[in-house]
Amino acid sequence: MTEDALLQLLHRGKHLATSIIASAETKLAWVGVYPLDVHRKGTVRALQRSGLSMPDNDDIIYAVRAFEVERTRVNSDAWICEDDLDNKVNTVVIGDDALRAKLEEVGVRMDQLDLPYKSNYPI
Repeated sequence: MTEDALLQLLHRGKHLATSIIASAETKLAWVGVYPLDVHRKGTVRALQRSGLSMPDNDDIIYAVRAFEVERTRVNSDAWICEDDLDNKVNTVVIGDDALRAKLEEVGVRMDQLDLPYKSNYPI
């Protein structure tokens, strides 16, 4: 999918994900991108925890989440919950450029993102 198409999905509130290289053979890893609703109280709290303030323009606020899960847990087709996630990195960024930069930090190009089911995103 092109970057423009992916950004359109994100701007419409769809979340996207991709698998990434895990830290060990026994684990699987992903990164997920979640557009946040500026009208929800949780978004304000997420911004505050990240040391950010509400943007005064139309920039989209994104939660970027990278994590790993034990391969055996995923392969057992079990329900994955928060306690199953290892090496979690949760970040909030504002705007498409900041999203690109954050994805680059975890070794992901924007065009690698797709709908979550296409990468077996477990959460």
